[in-house]
Amino acid sequence: MDFGKGYRIYYYDLESTLVLFVAGSDKKDQKKVIQQANLYLEDYIERNNNDTNR
Repeated sequence: MDFGKGYRIYYYDLESTLVLFVAGSDKKDQKKVIQQANLYLEDYIERNNNDTNR
């Protein structure tokens, strides 16, 4: 049975914060989605650091 694309959950444990990313993808574009999740994490960390430094 083929149900098409699936949902993937990527998570990062940052000390006291758990960051979750939910993405829809299939196996062939999984690497691309992981790269995008890493970019989102970098953006999250940068924004969080900027808020802390104010």
